[in-house]
Amino acid sequence: MSRPLRRLLACLALGLCGTLPVLGELLELPPFEPDPAQVAYLQRSITLLNSGTPTHRPAFRLLFYGNSHVTRPWVYHLANDLQKAFPYVGFYFTNKALVAFDTAKLTRTAVADIGQWQPDLVVVTSYGAFGEPDLGEKNDFIPFYRKLRELTTADVLVFPSHPIYPEEANEPSVPIDDPDLNPWYPDQDPIYTLYYVSLPKWANASGHAWANIRTPWKEYLRMHGMATTDLLLEDQWHTNDDGGEFMRILLRAHLLGRTFPTPMDPWNNARIRTATVGSEIHWDANALDLRFVGNRVDVIYDPESPSDSPTFSVQVDGKDPKDIPELYGFERASSSYGVVYPMPGVTEVQSEALLQEEKWLLHINSIDSSSGVVGYSVTGTKTGFDGSGTTRETFVSNSRRIRLQPEVVTAWWAFSQTQKTPPEDFNVEWNVIRNSMSTFKPVPPVSPILESRETLFLGTTDPVEHRLKITPVAGTARGIRAIRVYSPSGAALVADAGTTLQVSLSGDYVTLSWPVSSGGGRIETAASPSASVPWKPVAGVPLVQGNRYVISLPVLDESAVYRWRN
Repeated sequence: MSRPLRRLLACLALGLCGTLPVLGELLELPPFEPDPAQVAYLQRSITLLNSGTPTHRPAFRLLFYGNSHVTRPWVYHLANDLQKAFPYVGFYFTNKALVAFDTAKLTRTAVADIGQWQPDLVVVTSYGAFGEPDLGEKNDFIPFYRKLRELTTADVLVFPSHPIYPEEANEPSVPIDDPDLNPWYPDQDPIYTLYYVSLPKWANASGHAWANIRTPWKEYLRMHGMATTDLLLEDQWHTNDDGGEFMRILLRAHLLGRTFPTPMDPWNNARIRTATVGSEIHWDANALDLRFVGNRVDVIYDPESPSDSPTFSVQVDGKDPKDIPELYGFERASSSYGVVYPMPGVTEVQSEALLQEEKWLLHINSIDSSSGVVGYSVTGTKTGFDGSGTTRETFVSNSRRIRLQPEVVTAWWAFSQTQKTPPEDFNVEWNVIRNSMSTFKPVPPVSPILESRETLFLGTTDPVEHRLKITPVAGTARGIRAIRVYSPSGAALVADAGTTLQVSLSGDYVTLSWPVSSGGGRIETAASPSASVPWKPVAGVPLVQGNRYVISLPVLDESAVYRWRN
């Protein structure tokens, strides 16, 4: 990305841009209306944008992703259009597109780029690399679309490449079995089958919208007797000013001026649930004891949180969040050496042990110009030197805090482009981020039209049921309005923990079950619930079935009662 575009991104994100460079002026456009069935996948985003009013200013996080086509100026014009169309929405905007990155590589970088940023809407395009064996799929689009859904509750608008090759201007807009009309993937489906059948189907299967920009693009070219190159730069690949203006118009049409037959609450739906304290969830013994399903939990503060609101402690599944490995993440790694455009030196970092907040450095020790094998070592600013590996096999550091698959280190790619080895003092760097809080203190919003909220943690396994306990460190609990849960799988749940034990009789046996998130605990039985009747622990070892502990016992007394104790 060029320096001017970086400056443009920064000012746009802060809402400080005056005017943007003018894009092209188009001729008469063909009739175009986005497919309502595809726009329906964007209902949450559109409803949230429409909810802004002078007295209610919701936040909206917009992320662009993909390859070099998404680094063009039209991206920033589109973001600016949305700011103007929805003046009462607080936009947070970022562009994390990567030049020359195909779908397989974006699947890996998305973990840091999208998972950490947690957008409300992702606008994305990509080219496939097809058949990277580690992905375990016929192609890499399916795991990419799945990964986008696993990482975030965001709506996703996927669009195909604009027509580039001359023969694409007259390609059919319905699938026809003619492999000779396939300029890019000679061993795969024809390109128009990919863009009109396969990719829309795969995107929809993951809950994403598909923006069919190719049909109106081809119609525009035919209307005015134009070649594909008339909307492209001299490189005959990327959009020129006219092509960028057309792209902006086509994608903008999917996001503006929409109503839906069935209304949706953007904060209460399958992926996001908001439970209000006092009506849907309740203080119990001066604590919120909740069960939830999701990978992220936010706390929403009272609009007028008193200054003497207590500090609260947080427990997840009975643990301090800082002790849960899943609640740490990695930022995008710094760029590889010698390249003219940003390219992460490591596309994805994984871990097999509990992390800590620190910076990691990967040093290139060697590059074999004949085999392409790269040797490297890793060092943490707190962990210290943590081992050496090569791209011949998966590397696990001595502390097990760093795990790198062979293909994630991009030094060979950089070397093949530049024929230069990195300087001795060069390191690829990335940070470990703790995605949780052990304590928090309610604060009122800076304005009554805004919502004051914080993310308590990000990274819990979804859709597994978990337990959350919020307790004041001292004093009386107050200052919390609601708890909000985000579930990418669409199983969002937040509720009082309530009765954890379920009891059912079948023949001569009684089956008892309770959530795994509640902990092992123990089961006790008594002849009656009277306080004078003694409770005795039952014999038997519980089994784990799905998200619950289950124990089955012979019925000795059909009038007996049972209870679970932590």
